[in-house]
Amino acid sequence: MDGQRFAILIANSEFPKEPELNPLLFPKNDVKGLKEVLSSDKHGQFVNVLVLENATSYEARVEIERLFKNAHKDELILIYYSGHGKLGQQGQLHLATADTEIALLGTTSIPMEEIKSLIDKSPSNKKVIILDCCNSGAAGKNFKGSCIDDQLHRISEGCGTYIMTASSSIQPAIERQGDEYSVFTKHIINGIKSGEADIDEDGEITMDELYQYVYDNVRSECPQTPKKWEANVEGKLVIAKSDKIPREERRRQIRKMLCKLGMRDILTDKILIEALAVNASVDECSERPKCIDLLNQLADNKIKVGDFIHEWYQLTVKTKTIPKEEVVSSKTTEARKEIKVAVQKTKHQLRKEPMTLSDEEARYKFRLNDKKRPLEYIQNDFRDNGDTITDLETGLMWQKAGSPNKKIYIEALAYIKELNDKKFAGYSSWRMPTVDELKSLLTPKEINDSLSASSIDPIFDRTQSSCWTSDRRTPSGARLVNFNSGSIGWSDLSIDYYVRAVRSFDND
Repeated sequence: MDGQRFAILIANSEFPKEPELNPLLFPKNDVKGLKEVLSSDKHGQFVNVLVLENATSYEARVEIERLFKNAHKDELILIYYSGHGKLGQQGQLHLATADTEIALLGTTSIPMEEIKSLIDKSPSNKKVIILDCCNSGAAGKNFKGSCIDDQLHRISEGCGTYIMTASSSIQPAIERQGDEYSVFTKHIINGIKSGEADIDEDGEITMDELYQYVYDNVRSECPQTPKKWEANVEGKLVIAKSDKIPREERRRQIRKMLCKLGMRDILTDKILIEALAVNASVDECSERPKCIDLLNQLADNKIKVGDFIHEWYQLTVKTKTIPKEEVVSSKTTEARKEIKVAVQKTKHQLRKEPMTLSDEEARYKFRLNDKKRPLEYIQNDFRDNGDTITDLETGLMWQKAGSPNKKIYIEALAYIKELNDKKFAGYSSWRMPTVDELKSLLTPKEINDSLSASSIDPIFDRTQSSCWTSDRRTPSGARLVNFNSGSIGWSDLSIDYYVRAVRSFDND
């Protein structure tokens, strides 16, 4: 990402001078969450992010003008607004502020025409405007204000300008009770933080990729259609970095790996990056000819990546009988016996055998609501063992931290095999959890220490935001538990997520 990056995040949720403008639920949360991802060295790398909460029109306009005026050519400027939008008598769009009066919009709001003028005069050739506001005619307290397509199209004509809005000019931007953010901004934050908006997996998230991610997720959640406009944007307008290893780097890793396996004859650029799924040693595999044939199919694009991973796993990773752990010491043995006695009294015996279910079957079987969140939660009884956490309520022992990095599915299986090979925490019975087991760690959002906290008890490391499970949706897709949204999802096996291994005490 070239050039420094600056942002102003405006949140207006209260409008004391205008009774026609309803208070809003989430603007303050919206800017808080967005600032976190934009300011982080891991993601946005913005050198300065100014937050204005319930500021007056004068305060906001002064800061916006100062930012545009002082910007240099290669610096990126981002203006974000969460609040109500209103139209003036001539049809101009105005963003409401703490002092807004509808009868005096010209002097008590932020006119988009004024922002257009600043854009036209600014030396910066990279400007991003994100508006989480929409039709002010929507009834009730669950909706935000208005925005007009043709107004924003005119504004986007400025040099190197990208505009993204929460919805079209005739739709409401929705706020849902129980969420952390508005629907639109929630997916902006999640897309950047999770790296899922990096659609081409090159390690960077462009505005086009972010828009496509947000569009798809908002449309799947509610009847709301995000919109975009852009003009004179040169090259890729990168808004953030992702955790994904850039495609070329992964290709180099593949080439190195295949050389090591003695497969120079199939080194070709057509080999997809997901061939990193190869973790088992082909030399040690009795199915070597089939493995080589499978790799050739992948190289010639004759097999889908997800199907390749599934078939490779069947050929190279064999189910083994887990040996009983050796007795480390009499003291350790007694401690384990005490835990086993307590575990035998558990109230929740959770399924540990994997299943393959359709989405409809999964919702019923996993007991999920329409937001794919649990209908009920377990009251855990955790014991901190250092590197592990025991839950006496379910009889399960968990990794406290989980994998330090995200992994595609076959890498996740190899990671668990490594835990068993080295007898992590003294055990060799670690496995991938089922959805039932992993979702037992979810806690309701409202009892967390803050609205932005993960839906998992703070006794655990919260780095592992989304984790694989052993349950499948299809042969090439597995279920996930997302500890940011508190929901159950799924992904193709070629996408990378974290791992948190589990074991049962009935293996002792």
